Parts: sequence; structure tokens; C-alpha cells
Amino acid sequence: MGVSVPYIQARQSGRVEYRRVFPKELRPYIGATELVRMLKAKSVTEPAAAELLRAANEEYDRRVALARKAASGQFDELDGPKAAWLVESYYAAQLAKDDAGAARHFRSTSAFRSCRTSCDYQDIGYLYRICLLALEPRNSHMPRAQKCTGV
Repeated sequence: MGVSVPYIQARQSGRVEYRRVFPKELRPYIGATELVRMLKAKSVTEPAAAELLRAANEEYDRRVALARKAASGQFDELDGPKAAWLVESYYAAQLAKDDAGAARHFRSTSAFRSCRTSCDYQDIGYLYRICLLALEPRNSHMPRAQKCTGV
């Protein structure tokens, strides 16, 4: 007799998957109708599958919580650590995008050069300065940051 776990379905291959539908009213904020994750096992009792099941449940709960917050119009306050995280995340995404573009266009020298000298780096500097300005105390004697004009 097998173990019955909610949101788990067996595929034809014998492997199990996590499949959970998002609430209809939150789908526009999530951009998907359901969350599907392969558990890479034939049974949920396997240790690796149990860990992937826990991670899938956490991902579902996190995405639904963010969608509920967006649907209600609530936003987190931007403080120092969140601003730093936003800048670092944006920077990492731009580097990954840049690396993907460089690898794709490596044979074309002009395409490689344009990918490496794109304005994304200027955008990162500008975003960083905007975050600093948002966190700057009103009585600060430091000069206001200017838009980054070069790499």
C-alpha cells in the first residue's frame, strides 16, 4: 500500500511529481496556472523526494504570499538591506544576461563588443545611486548623486 500525499501525482514513467494549482484570482500576479516540480524519485518516501517536496511546498507558499500582497496593493518598505539586495540582484541578472549574450555572439566581434559595452552597466550604477538617494537622510550634507555617464 502506497503513501497518499496531497498534490503528488505519478507519471507514466513511474516517477512522481508535485502539481498544485494556484488560486484563480492570483494567477495574473503569478503568471502561471499551477506549480509543477519533478521529485526525481519513484516514491515520496525516498529522502531526496521528501526534500524536493518540502522545497516545492515552500515555493508555492512564497509565490502565493507574494501574489496576495501584490493583489492587495501592499509593498515592503525599502530599507538599506533591501536596497542592497535589489542592486545586487539586478547586477547579477545583468551579468548573467551579458554572459549569455557574449557566449551566443562570440564569433562576431562587433556583436561581442556591443554586448560588453551595453548601457546595462550604466543602469546598474544609476539604480545604485537611486537606492542610496532613497535611503539618504534629508539633512545630509553629501552632494546629490548624478546619473552615471560611463563605465
